[in-house]
Amino acid sequence: MEFSEKKAMLLNALIERRGLQYIVNVASQVMNNPIFVYDTSWKILAKSNSRPEDEETWAKLFPEGHLVFKDLLEVERAGIFAQLLNDDKPIFGSFAFFPHRFLGCRVRDKGSVVGIVTMVEINKAQAGDLELMVILSKCILFEMLYCGRTAMQRIPYFGLFKDLIEGNAQENEIQERLSSLRLTLPNYMRLLFIEYVSQKPGLSIYYARETLNSLLHSSYSFIYDDSILLLINDTCYNDTTISLINKSFAGIPIRIGVSRRFQNIMRLQEAYEQAKAAIRIYKKLASKSSLCLYDNIYIYHFFETASKEFDLRNFCDPLINCLENYDKKNHTCLKDTLEVYLESGRNIQIAAHQLHLHKNTLYYRIRKIEELCSTNLKDENVCFNLLFSFRILRIIS
Repeated sequence: MEFSEKKAMLLNALIERRGLQYIVNVASQVMNNPIFVYDTSWKILAKSNSRPEDEETWAKLFPEGHLVFKDLLEVERAGIFAQLLNDDKPIFGSFAFFPHRFLGCRVRDKGSVVGIVTMVEINKAQAGDLELMVILSKCILFEMLYCGRTAMQRIPYFGLFKDLIEGNAQENEIQERLSSLRLTLPNYMRLLFIEYVSQKPGLSIYYARETLNSLLHSSYSFIYDDSILLLINDTCYNDTTISLINKSFAGIPIRIGVSRRFQNIMRLQEAYEQAKAAIRIYKKLASKSSLCLYDNIYIYHFFETASKEFDLRNFCDPLINCLENYDKKNHTCLKDTLEVYLESGRNIQIAAHQLHLHKNTLYYRIRKIEELCSTNLKDENVCFNLLFSFRILRIIS
C-alpha cells in the first residue's frame, strides 16, 4: 500500500466520525501493528482490536488490563517520556519489560499534551510510519476536540478522578495511576461541588477554575458535568476558603455542595453524590443558603432515598395528623408551633423569637398540644419521633 493511500485512510477515518476506537483500528491496519492511546492520567483511551495479534499483544503488555506503574517508571528513567512530551517528533524505545520496540508520539492541543499514541512494533516498521504517526496524533486530537475532551484532558488527574466518580476503574488500576501521577492526597478530604445558580456556564467556568487553582494551591480542581469539583484538604475547609471561592466567580451566583469528610480516594464517587445531594435537598427545603453542607441534611437524603421504595407518610407519628385536623377545624397553628419548637432544640426563647410570640404564649401552646394529644413533650423519645416525622414531611411535601 502506497504512503498516500495510508494517509488517505487515516484522514477518512477521522472524517467518518465513528469515534476514537475506529481511528485506532484503521491506523493498526494501515501500519500493520497494534496501536494504543492513553491520556495524561495514564488511562488507556483506546487500543486496536481489529487484528488477531492485537489481543495477544495486549494480554502480554497489560496483564491486568491497564498500564503498569513499574513499566512506566522504566520508560521515564530512560528519558523517553521527557522527549515525547517536549517534541512532536515520534520516538522509538526498547525496554526490558517487553520484547518488541515501541514507537510513541504525543497528542498536543496548542501548548498542552493531552495524550500519547503508541505503536507496538510486532512487525517491522515501514518507511513513512513516523510521518503516519504524526498524522495519526492529529487525527486523534481532532476527534478529542470534536468530543469536547481536551479542555480537562490537559489536567493530568482529570481522567483519574472522572473514572473514580463514574466507577469506571478497579482499585488496583486506580492505585497504579495514583502512583504514576505521584499525587499527594491529604489524610482527610472533602469534595466541593460548585454550580451556577441561574445561568448555563460558558467559558467563564474555565476562568473560574483557573482562578481557584491559583488561589487554592493544595487543592485539585476540574470541570465535570458543567460544574467545578474541588477536592480539598479538610483542614483547609473554612470560611476563608469559601470566601475565596465566591470571589473567584466575580459576583456570579453559585451554590456550593460540600461532602462529608473522607479518607480513602476510592470513596470519591460517594463524596460526589453527597455534595450533589446537599445542593438538591437545600433547594427542596427552600433554603436561601449558597453553602449546602451534607453534614446538615444527610437525614433528609436518607428520607429521599427511602421514599423511592416506601410511602414515608406511613412512618410519621399520628400525633401530627391530630394537630393538623385540629388546626383546620379551629383555625390555629399548633402543628407549625410544635415544629419550630422541636427544631429549635425545645428552647423557648429561640422558638418564641422565630414565631414572633411572647414566651408565655408559647408556653400556653405547648401545654395545649400536650393536653390535646395526651403526650409529654419532655419525653425524649416522643420528641425524637415527632421531629423525625416533621423532617419526613418536609422532604416529601
